Amino acid sequence: KDLTFTWNFVITLPKAMERAKMSSSTVGMWNEFVAKAKWHELRRREIFLACGASFVPAAEKLTAPTCFGLKAKVRRYIDQQYALCMKKQREFGRDDRASVANLRLMRAGLGR
Repeated sequence: KDLTFTWNFVITLPKAMERAKMSSSTVGMWNEFVAKAKWHELRRREIFLACGASFVPAAEKLTAPTCFGLKAKVRRYIDQQYALCMKKQREFGRDDRASVANLRLMRAGLGR
């Protein structure tokens, strides 16, 4: 009769332990890195929420002759949709890899 999801996201961002000891150029690189990390993780959250916004209404419309059958059908559907969502997540990670590698902090760490 009712299908509800509760989405809980915990985004853990890096924190500089001794920021005061950083040079101003390192602080700039660090801030760029943290901003990118935050943007990246918020984008991953958006992808999950968009997936849920599309598959939850569709799952609510599923029918079956028995409650047990319906539960199994909904679970299979959600598992399939979750797999598709994870594919989108992997694609996003792949597509964003170059911009992460191009961050000044990453380039400096790799000696480029």
